[in-house]
Amino acid sequence: MFNLKILRSTYFSEVKVISIGNLAVGGTGKTPTVEFIVNKLKDKYKLAVLSRGYLRKSKGFLIVDKTLKVEDVGDEAFQIATKFENITVAVCKKRTEGIKLLIEKTKPDIILLDDAFQHRKVIPTKSVILTEYYKPYNKDYFLPYGRLRDNKIEAHRAEIIIVTKSPENIFPIENTIWRENLKLFPYQKLFFTSLIYNTLHNFTDKNDTLDYEKLRNFAVILVTGIGRSRYLYQFIKDKAFSLKHINFPDHYYFKKSDVKKIEKEFNELKAQKKIIITTEKDYVKLKDKLTDEQKQHWYVQEIEFKFHFNKEEEFIQLIIDN
Repeated sequence: MFNLKILRSTYFSEVKVISIGNLAVGGTGKTPTVEFIVNKLKDKYKLAVLSRGYLRKSKGFLIVDKTLKVEDVGDEAFQIATKFENITVAVCKKRTEGIKLLIEKTKPDIILLDDAFQHRKVIPTKSVILTEYYKPYNKDYFLPYGRLRDNKIEAHRAEIIIVTKSPENIFPIENTIWRENLKLFPYQKLFFTSLIYNTLHNFTDKNDTLDYEKLRNFAVILVTGIGRSRYLYQFIKDKAFSLKHINFPDHYYFKKSDVKKIEKEFNELKAQKKIIITTEKDYVKLKDKLTDEQKQHWYVQEIEFKFHFNKEEEFIQLIIDN
């Protein structure tokens, strides 16, 4: 109906609107992509991030601040706001309304729309879609048989395609192969990225870190509530002495009873050295449910993007160009 102009879309000429999304459900790396862009542009531009605030317990438009809890705005919006204090992070189910209010209240140079490719009421300045290296959208199928929530042909609306979670040892020829397989148009730019797992840091002190070389001496419990946890699971499994994975649904809000069960599992581990590892997204939902004593053995795994073939600056330039 949008394609036929039966339903109307809005273009905002007074601000750059960058949509970050995908054709599949969850786990492709949208939030790390948003954080990468924020980190690169926050010192030169006035930035705002607008999210739906999935599974939040509030309604309408909200700007994330210190008076709000993670349940009020959603885990991903809260995570971004916690990491980047000098940008505006807002939530609003109606993206058009959210953009108008952000322009009115904060006058940003660039608004990043988190998970907005299917929100056709807004015509973005640029659209970025992500697809996983080992599960690209051209080899996927609609739910429930596959993970697609949108038609593959809709990929033509994106100016930028990022293949995420790529292996470290890919070669330049893959650019040609993937362009052909994805049936990209000449105007579409293709990038490859890998997830980099940084040093673990303790819940209580970011400077209290644990190098992965030392993890071989530790029994580990991995606690996750994210879309696709198998990459992190496999990475830690290859490093740790032993690993037990406690997996929750994506965007899960932990209860004190969950923490009690996790701590019971931890106390039953028969190892001198043992820790619990969780993700950044889960950290923001868990930190207020742990005692100070418990926090001593909980660690956070941060992740970053790495662009292959020295394409990082080219990607950022495409984001800021008209």
